[in-house]
Amino acid sequence: MANLNNFSYSGDVADLGHGVSIQGRKVERLREVLGWDDGDLSRLSADWTAGGGASSYILVIVTTLPKSPENFILSSTGEASSLAARALLAMRLLGPGDLHIGRMFLNRPSVFNVGLGGLESAGWTFWRPGKVYALTDAILPALRAQVDVLVSVENEIQTGARQIGVAVRSFSSIYDRLMHQAEDCVIDAITALEGLWKLESELSFRLAFRTASLLGDTDDTREEIFQTLRKYYGVRSKIVHGSNLSTKEQELVLNYEPLREIVGRTLRAFVYLLANPGEWTVKRLSNDPDPILLHSARREALQRAMGVLPKTPP
Repeated sequence: MANLNNFSYSGDVADLGHGVSIQGRKVERLREVLGWDDGDLSRLSADWTAGGGASSYILVIVTTLPKSPENFILSSTGEASSLAARALLAMRLLGPGDLHIGRMFLNRPSVFNVGLGGLESAGWTFWRPGKVYALTDAILPALRAQVDVLVSVENEIQTGARQIGVAVRSFSSIYDRLMHQAEDCVIDAITALEGLWKLESELSFRLAFRTASLLGDTDDTREEIFQTLRKYYGVRSKIVHGSNLSTKEQELVLNYEPLREIVGRTLRAFVYLLANPGEWTVKRLSNDPDPILLHSARREALQRAMGVLPKTPP
């Protein structure tokens, strides 16, 4: 389990599926259900006070493994970090907020003590207050569905659709870099978009045009997204080349939430298409989508195939 930072929820327990849940930090439940003792709870409490933006909720991951001589002394199955990363990615793709977790504590409850003892941990806790991620019961079904989608494409983004895997890592870095700097967040965000579109030339214009065409449902929205990305791309170029930023550009860097939101929506659309291939596939999308994006009817069909617009027209 791990403490959730910059997080709020209107309920007590939110089951995300696949052994992952978000729970209120209730000592009685941690003792009775998960078998944590005073030492375990003391470490969790100390970590809670160490992190910035602490909430009253924890991320709980339960994994099981059939007993065998080979795993007799193991305290965990080794899956906790990847399951936590998937849950965080699903939440970040669906809503705004500087959501992150502290150090993850690993424990194997036992009926009797066989001399193993000790509480293992992974990761780290860092001081990073930010905008609160607000989870509600109303968005839980969409969140569970997003987790299921990520599970279904987990292997493919490491093999046949590696550009999406690169984008996932870059997007997650916006939240999880240990040395958190706004300039790095802008670089990570643009890197994620470049990876998704597999761009190698005319980067600024094509990245802005393709992303705006995919996400925008009106001319005004497309123009707004296009202009936003052009501005951030120009700032990103200055950052990576070590150029000085103007006052307006510095303000743009400090307010990178509009860019992060665009990247999240785009990544969610690519993941959706990867999980729901049909006439359109991620591979086909890599082969010069510009003519399709210029054609209103074909563009709309692509937007529906990628979950940007509803499957059935209203």
